[in-house]
Amino acid sequence: MTRTLSMVLSIFAVSAGAFAQAPNQAAIDKALMAAPAQLKAAAAVIKWKADYTYDTLRQGTNGLVCYDESGLPGEPAFKVE
Repeated sequence: MTRTLSMVLSIFAVSAGAFAQAPNQAAIDKALMAAPAQLKAAAAVIKWKADYTYDTLRQGTNGLVCYDESGLPGEPAFKVE
């Protein structure tokens, strides 16, 4: 009985961690959509705030910084810079 209970609690703990990471992972994946395949793994990803400051979602090591501005006021859905 205790073995079953501990297994169920472990599954709940792991699934809660997966749900907590999902929003950030979705934002990272969206920001990296247009990045070259060979640079995606080491690219940094930031999320812009409405006041034009940003949070770092993922640290990078190759100098490439990816971000998505599509939800900010006055920004188009897609653009290339």
